[in-house]
Amino acid sequence: MVQNQFLQKRGFAAAAAIFCTLLWGTAFPFIKLGYAAFAVTDDDIGDKLLFAGLRFSEDGRVAATAISRDFIEGVGANNDDMDNLSTLTMELEGVVCGIVLTENVARGSFKASVRTQAPYDASRLCAAFGGGGHARAAGATLEGTAESVVQAMMAAA
Repeated sequence: MVQNQFLQKRGFAAAAAIFCTLLWGTAFPFIKLGYAAFAVTDDDIGDKLLFAGLRFSEDGRVAATAISRDFIEGVGANNDDMDNLSTLTMELEGVVCGIVLTENVARGSFKASVRTQAPYDASRLCAAFGGGGHARAAGATLEGTAESVVQAMMAAA
């Protein structure tokens, strides 16, 4: 109850909003620094898409990202550009399970593309969501928001 009262104070809410706005403003320079650190060039759409929302498990062995249809269209990407993104996740040091979720044209569903190395099994992971494939490459379709599908796949991995 004390926490709720604290969060409802106008002064705190205003200060928090200003802080978050300033913090958000620092994101752009850090994204540009990240592009430089990972050698992402202006014309490299695949790497930009991957870098946009990459998340890691606590141990760093699972990397996942969800890419919205708006973002895909905004950078001028097409389905061919999207096909090989999951293999890029496997190039990251320590990653043995790479998950790329791309929003389908019919919004609200995502195509999961999973690549793995032992001991992870891509087909087993995707089967949990009605998909299938092989031990090292598999796919599935998930319904939900970008956040919910990433969380579901990360939890299942």
